[in-house]
Amino acid sequence: MPAPNYEQKHFTVTVYIVDENQQVLLINHPKLKVWLPPGGHLEPNELPTDGAVREVFEEVGLKISLPSTDLKDATLLKNPDYLLVEDLHNHNHIDMIYVVRVKHFEPKHEFEISEHRWVKESELDDLKMPYNARFLAKDALKKF
Repeated sequence: MPAPNYEQKHFTVTVYIVDENQQVLLINHPKLKVWLPPGGHLEPNELPTDGAVREVFEEVGLKISLPSTDLKDATLLKNPDYLLVEDLHNHNHIDMIYVVRVKHFEPKHEFEISEHRWVKESELDDLKMPYNARFLAKDALKKF
């Protein structure tokens, strides 16, 4: 694999949402036409945990919590479960990826994404999605 072009870096967050039925929530990305977990670009000066919470709410209407700890002179953030560098040919994504466990819910369609799907591990290979997203969805399901 060629070395990624590190000149243009876009910092992104992704959240794999796993329910008690061992299903992962995926969205049909309207621009890319592939199945992905919720996520997106960080806003300027936005902390990764805040961006992850915002993206999940914007895309599926769920309020998640990624707690931080106030250390008086610093803030300790929740570590991402994964850190992914993705070469997208004209820029790179430095993706901080979180895995959260939630009680099953139905995403609200008045938000950014209108098509979603709860998926079991056995169904992942049948979906049109990037290899890295499929690999990480399978791994996220194994965490619980």
